[in-house]
Amino acid sequence: VTTLAALTKKMRRYDPKKISGTRLTRGDLERLLRRLIAVPAKSRLEFPGMEKGREDLILAGIAILLRCMDRFDLPALTVSDSGILEGIALSHCPEGAD
Repeated sequence: VTTLAALTKKMRRYDPKKISGTRLTRGDLERLLRRLIAVPAKSRLEFPGMEKGREDLILAGIAILLRCMDRFDLPALTVSDSGILEGIALSHCPEGAD
């Protein structure tokens, strides 16, 4: 998901501070899928934000994410560069604590 945010922001250099909080809509993901599916995997590396090694998996990742959004009726999602441990820790903080 962080790669998808980097792709939508056309980031030449990955910056986690600019990724966290990015909102991706279903429309954003569908547009990105159309752009990426139109070119061979090797050419996807030319897209700003694409990390080497993800160019052949990114289409499946978008498809899975769109299906999850369908399943849970989500029109959009918010990206976090933090891992699951940070999320668990934050869930135990008092409301409003950062």
